[in-house]
This record gives sequence, C-alpha cells and structure tokens, in this order.
Amino acid sequence: MKVYEYLTIKFSNLDEVKTVLKKFNNSKINIIWSFESLSWQGPHMMKQFNLLLNDKRINFIAEVGENIGLALTLIELEIKKISVSTNLDKNLREKIESLAKKQGIDVLITQRFKKIQTISELMRDF
Repeated sequence: MKVYEYLTIKFSNLDEVKTVLKKFNNSKINIIWSFESLSWQGPHMMKQFNLLLNDKRINFIAEVGENIGLALTLIELEIKKISVSTNLDKNLREKIESLAKKQGIDVLITQRFKKIQTISELMRDF
C-alpha cells in the first residue's frame, strides 16, 4: 500500500496540523492523530477534525493501538482510516478489519509506516 510511504506525522494539536499543511501544501501527507490525544479528547473530536481537514492530499488516520473499544467507536463514527498495533490479537484485528471493510474504512498497521515523525522532529529537520 502506497500510503505507508508518504510523509507521516503524529499530531495531537490541530493548530500544528494547519502549520505543517502550509509547509507541505503540494505533498501527500499522513496525519496520525495519536492514541493519547484520542484518549483524552474522545473519538467525537476525531470526527470533527476529520470534517475540518477534508483534503484529498491528506490521509487523516486515527491511532487506536490495541484499544478495541476505540476502534469500534471510530468505525461507528465512519472515520475513514484507523491504525492498529501489530500487538493486537490477530483474531481481534481480523474482526475489526471485517467490520471496517463493511463500512468502507481502511485499517492500517502503525508499525508499517516507514517513519513516523512528531511535530518537534519535523520542525527540527527544517
């Protein structure tokens, strides 16, 4: 899947996302909304961010790690891309993938992204 090759940045702040999008306005970008942020902001905020950042060059991905409940909630909210950990039980991952497929949602594996950068790492490189 080509999505794993794009610049991938882990965010927890919407303002940071907007700043980076201005810098990379002609690039395909993966934005991973961190599991920690989803945990304290809640999955409904992810839905709102997804609506705000409706841009074809951005893959807006919710990181769920091994949290099955969060994955199911995001599928129910029709978040188009979620990312699970390789540590998630294989049978559970397959069930999540099956449910997601019925809703037209992509389930990605966090560890397969070439390099996930934080905003501080990205800004340091410039």
